[in-house]
Amino acid sequence: MLAARYYAPGDIRVEDVPVPIPRDRQVLVRIQAAGICGSDMHNYRIGMFMTYAPVTVGHEFCGVVCETGPLVSAVKPGDFVVADSRVYCTQCPHCQSGQVNRCCSLGFLGEVCDGGFAEYALLEEHQLFKLPAGIAPEQAALLEPLSVALHIWEKAKRVSQKRLAIVGAGPIGQLVTQVSAALSDTEILIVEPSPARRSAAKNLGAHRAISPDETEQYTDWADCVIEAVGKTAALESAFNLASIGSTVVLAGLFEETFGGDMNLVTEKELHVCGVNGFTTQNMADAIALTHKKTLDPSAVISQRFPLRETRQAFETMNDAGRCPGKVLVLP
Repeated sequence: MLAARYYAPGDIRVEDVPVPIPRDRQVLVRIQAAGICGSDMHNYRIGMFMTYAPVTVGHEFCGVVCETGPLVSAVKPGDFVVADSRVYCTQCPHCQSGQVNRCCSLGFLGEVCDGGFAEYALLEEHQLFKLPAGIAPEQAALLEPLSVALHIWEKAKRVSQKRLAIVGAGPIGQLVTQVSAALSDTEILIVEPSPARRSAAKNLGAHRAISPDETEQYTDWADCVIEAVGKTAALESAFNLASIGSTVVLAGLFEETFGGDMNLVTEKELHVCGVNGFTTQNMADAIALTHKKTLDPSAVISQRFPLRETRQAFETMNDAGRCPGKVLVLP
């Protein structure tokens, strides 16, 4: 089979590798669609989360079960499934309490083991969510990032909010915009340098979309701010946008150490909280809301590439000017 293999930053090769054989509680899935995540881009640029190489990349994907190990009972050949991207120990206190996204040794498919940018993927039975009829493959491939967006929004909605600012309108920022617009009546402000991404966010429900150099007029404006970039300037914008006593939710991943001024956190008595991945309930909600057509995660797709062109797909995703939303890889 063909698989996109990570060797080093900037070095992804599509190669022929053996089709894996499922054993015990393992399941072989024929991939139908896979999305490039922001963390995939961190890995592509600097190898941020990679533990070894070569490894088949990708953790946002869906497919059809084609073969199962002898001990598998939850799924059968022909079932349509989405991957649970989280790789967790099952033994730590967080896993034991069901909070596997807080696992002490949490990793992700495509980083700590082979992922889904391939024609087939081998997963453990518990790493699959069975999907109902009526969800399209391109929607299913984005259920994982939609689950992340729901987890971010879950943190944000704990605050009594009338005004929500989202700094960054990449795929996650766009999905959070869609979630907030569909599930609340909050006024949504987007801060984003890319005109194409600002336009995409407005199409998904944002009331206003501004460039970073326009933020001064919105100082102390927001009841809650979501930082979805992972850059010092973006986080400083978030602190400035936040009103006194409000909440800032950190969803972006930083490639470099934060180098900004933290005094606003103290002076404004801001509540700062982080978001790591998603919960199992978030995935269940993402499936249900997509199935009911309340949300459509495929609305953030910008471009599609065949598996053989995975490296070109990564290069495209790395340029916000060429790619305002999500890139899919289709085997």
